[in-house]
Amino acid sequence: MITNLESDLHQDERLAKLFKSVESSPVMIMITDSAGTIEKVNRKLCKVTGYRPAELVGSSMTVLGKIDDRTLQEMRRKLEAGAEWTGKLCSMKKCGEEFWEEVSIFPIQDHEGLTTHHVKVAEDITLRKNTEEAIRFLAFYDNLTNLPNRRLFIDRLKFCINRNRREQELLAVISLDLDNFKKINNALGHSLGDRVLKIVSERFSDCLRSSDTVAHYSGDSFIIMLSKVAHADHVATVAEKLLRSLQEPIGLTGQEIHITASAGIALFPEDGDDAAILLKNATLAIQRAKMSGGNCYHYFDPAMHEAAVKRISMESNLRRGLRQQEFLLHYQPQFDCRSGRLSGLEALVRWRDPAMGVVRPAEFIPLSEETGFILPLTEWVLRSACRQRKEWELLGLPPVRIAVNLSPRQFLQKNLTQLIAGILEDARLSPSLLEVEITENALAEDVLAARKILGTLRQMGVSIAIDDFGTGYSSLSQLKSFPITTLKIDQSFIRTLNDETSSAAIVCAVIAMSHEMGIKVIAEGVENAEQEQFLKEQECDNAQGFLYGEPVDADEITKLFI
Repeated sequence: MITNLESDLHQDERLAKLFKSVESSPVMIMITDSAGTIEKVNRKLCKVTGYRPAELVGSSMTVLGKIDDRTLQEMRRKLEAGAEWTGKLCSMKKCGEEFWEEVSIFPIQDHEGLTTHHVKVAEDITLRKNTEEAIRFLAFYDNLTNLPNRRLFIDRLKFCINRNRREQELLAVISLDLDNFKKINNALGHSLGDRVLKIVSERFSDCLRSSDTVAHYSGDSFIIMLSKVAHADHVATVAEKLLRSLQEPIGLTGQEIHITASAGIALFPEDGDDAAILLKNATLAIQRAKMSGGNCYHYFDPAMHEAAVKRISMESNLRRGLRQQEFLLHYQPQFDCRSGRLSGLEALVRWRDPAMGVVRPAEFIPLSEETGFILPLTEWVLRSACRQRKEWELLGLPPVRIAVNLSPRQFLQKNLTQLIAGILEDARLSPSLLEVEITENALAEDVLAARKILGTLRQMGVSIAIDDFGTGYSSLSQLKSFPITTLKIDQSFIRTLNDETSSAAIVCAVIAMSHEMGIKVIAEGVENAEQEQFLKEQECDNAQGFLYGEPVDADEITKLFI
């Protein structure tokens, strides 16, 4: 009896020392009896939670927040076994504000090994937890739209594919690109462009179930996963709903923005058995929607994959062709309508593929534009044409210009004027013998940059021609602000001169107004004497077309004109 009394006194002394030591501790400490009733709290805990000691002592340790059943069971199991429990708890301050604490709870036992008290030691980790959440958000969510980003989308897609494979359920991926968003972004500025993307993301989200996922993939691209699909037709219904959600104009800064989208659909497992293939096939399908004019959707078709493989092969062959000198130039003569003399030569690129033979530009130029191959190809054309023109000069060819087409992508390269200056210097060719041809649409991409580039080229002495005039969106009044020397009337107007009075009226007006502004005119695609006679009567300056001869190689030009 005396021994037990001494042990109890010793236990009380230990607790008294413990109570005293916890008071000045820099971490939060709470001491409860074995049933979880609070007996002691320190100053740090009161400072963090906003409670006074008297408000906590005598209460259950859950006064700071309910602990979920699973965590509570694990906690009890460890403590009853005499072990320490550690973990993170979301607790509540007196003011109702949540905070996170990293917790260690360990038992205090008497001389018989029975638990008499529990000591909870905790550290406020709210700042760290918020930082971790912010980092996680940046890793998995798009900062602009707050939608899942590509990484999180792919993680969810992989998870759903594995689940649907087991449960033998359909799944769909819908890829969406906003039509002509680049032009809207350039016109409004990136700030308002970002607001458009936010509004679009909200509209797309409103079209979906909670089990589906919409992600901002990149730029103006969104990607959607329909996690469970009862029937393939249901996907079309959702795609139509998504496109309709954009029909209402977006009001920004007092103006209404009208926007549409193109969508591509790929189904699991029919169109792919893993995430990468589904995403690729949805992207292929979206290209078909864009080719159809946009504001529509297309399902993936295996033929699209075959076409994509063919395109990849052609791109590889194009790059090989440039390395192995498979490209060549043909030249189409241009003639003065009044005198009938040679007035210029247009350089046209051809590709002599070992397997396909001579490939015309219409078959490889669009792909070259899309892939960026057009940049090294156009540089090769410029260098080759200027060298050839110099050779003809030395052979005695009359001082007529050689014209080279510049793609919109090449035209807006920052180093274009330096590149052309260097090519002319290397060829020792006078700038007055070079004419660069650009399309109307190339000017519209960035008017200020275009005006600066053209101004520099004209100062160098290079002539400027607008190609395919009448097929773009500009007018002569818009073009007058550019230092243009020549305007080429598109062959579609010349071809219909004898059939459509409107074509004749347009050609007459273009010639008259161009002359008023001091701009010379070339008619493209002249094929018969009637067209030639009409152009002479309207005092058109120059003409080219099959009536005068098809494009031929350099040797033929040498034979004809030297």
